[in-house]
Amino acid sequence: MTVELNFQEARRVEKQQETLLRLGLEVEPFGGNTVAVKALPAPLSGQDPARILLDVVDRLGDETGASLSPRIDASLSVMACHSVVRANQAMTVEEIEALLRAMDDAVFPGQCPHGRDSVIRFSLPRLEKWFGR
Repeated sequence: MTVELNFQEARRVEKQQETLLRLGLEVEPFGGNTVAVKALPAPLSGQDPARILLDVVDRLGDETGASLSPRIDASLSVMACHSVVRANQAMTVEEIEALLRAMDDAVFPGQCPHGRDSVIRFSLPRLEKWFGR
């Protein structure tokens, strides 16, 4: 997919080409300020490549070297956010089961990529009180 960038975004993509590739974003110049997104990480297939690229490039900024490490972490967090199930998103039973299995294998299954709780534990007495039983 081709993505039209402004001048500053195009320079950032050019400057961060190697970092983008390490993050799984294969991007090539396509003329002027346009780039072609050739590949995304597998979990992001089906997502909007332009939006992902712009979010990641915005997080990376103009940094290079050791100071780039926190920005890479922020970029990975943005990419993880693009791959998650959103509120009010319809899911099939198979997708729900796959999600629950994946959560069992996750390092931080109780939190979204931003650190917000995604799982809450309720005691049996509290549930009984809610349902009046």
